[in-house]
Amino acid sequence: MTPPENAPLRTNSSQKDPKPSAWALAGLGMQFAGALLLFGWIGQWVDRRFGTEPFGLLVGVLLGGGGFFALLVRRITKGEDRQ
Repeated sequence: MTPPENAPLRTNSSQKDPKPSAWALAGLGMQFAGALLLFGWIGQWVDRRFGTEPFGLLVGVLLGGGGFFALLVRRITKGEDRQ
C-alpha cells in the first residue's frame, strides 16, 4: 500500500541532521587538542631520548595535526555522501 500524494514523508530516525551540533564541534576540538598533545609529547620524548631537539617535537605536532585533518576531511566527505 502506498501513502497518499500529500502525506508527509517519514524520515529514518537514524539519519543525522546535516548541521552538526555544538557538542559535536566541541568534540572535534577536543580530538584536535588531544592529537596535538599526544603526538607532541611523543615527539618530545624522542627528542630527549635521541638528542634530536626540536625536530622530534615538530614532526610529532605535524603528524598529530595532519592526522586530525585527514580524519576531518574523511568525516566531512562521508557526511556529504549521505545527502
